[in-house]
Amino acid sequence: MNEAISIKDLCFSYNSNIQVLENINLTINHNEVFGLLGPNGAGKTTLLECIQGVKNGFTGTITVNGLNVRKDGDKIKPLIGVQFQSNSYFDHIKVDELFEFFATLYNIEITEKEIKDLLKKVNMQEYKRSYVNKLSGGQKQRISIALSILNKPQVLFLDEPTTGLDPNSRKDLWNIINDIRKEGTTIILTTHYMEEVEALCDNVCFINNGSIYTVGKPEEIIKNANLNSVIKIGLIVDSSAQYLESCSTVDKIKKEDDYFYLYTKDIRKTLDYINKLEDEKRITTTSINIQKANLEDVFLNMTGSVLKK
Repeated sequence: MNEAISIKDLCFSYNSNIQVLENINLTINHNEVFGLLGPNGAGKTTLLECIQGVKNGFTGTITVNGLNVRKDGDKIKPLIGVQFQSNSYFDHIKVDELFEFFATLYNIEITEKEIKDLLKKVNMQEYKRSYVNKLSGGQKQRISIALSILNKPQVLFLDEPTTGLDPNSRKDLWNIINDIRKEGTTIILTTHYMEEVEALCDNVCFINNGSIYTVGKPEEIIKNANLNSVIKIGLIVDSSAQYLESCSTVDKIKKEDDYFYLYTKDIRKTLDYINKLEDEKRITTTSINIQKANLEDVFLNMTGSVLKK
């Protein structure tokens, strides 16, 4: 069986009248990074809490590594690790002491070597005796991820692990996440960064208003959506834009500031046509930039909502 998580006909509501999740059916395979995408309030957190066994009262079936969440919660908890988007640690505790404290929560003993090895995984070994409240935001995120794998989980939940980090710190964490996956861990990732999805995720799920809209590989979802890409053009003479209107592969042209935006499903043919107009001296371009449709465009097209709110 290749299923790490199986969800069938999951529904969840508050006070029997506020529907939060409706008819969720989802399969997440072993050893994949699975992206869960949706705006704030879409139901992502509730879905994760149901899988983790934090939320009760749902209908339907959830299994983690073949164990039923409703019946086998105590057996599942040691199998999972959770990294939260924001963490509040004690003000005056050192990094190694924090690991020792978390180990007691799992009712396990942790050696000095194990702490050193965990810190090495996130490139934080030199901060073993540092006070947690003296660490930067990026360093705290690394510590948070290390704590989430302290119990050697088979399934790891990462809730927007790179939010608020600079681009370099974000890419460093991508490498760490990939290394964790290479060790055989299944990872469920929530994020608002589309480049993060493309860099890390094998499959993604769009969720909005408690319902799933689509599930699949990022590149296939974009391809199947068949959305317009945008070619942004600067022209020496604005009036020459009239020649662009006769391009059969352009659905719409919009002018904004000093640029013309050509909406097309066939970038190659549209660029060929632009080059032909230039060769014929009908237009002279100052710049050409291509903006391909991405997952955020697809999500907006499907749901009418934006991913980041």
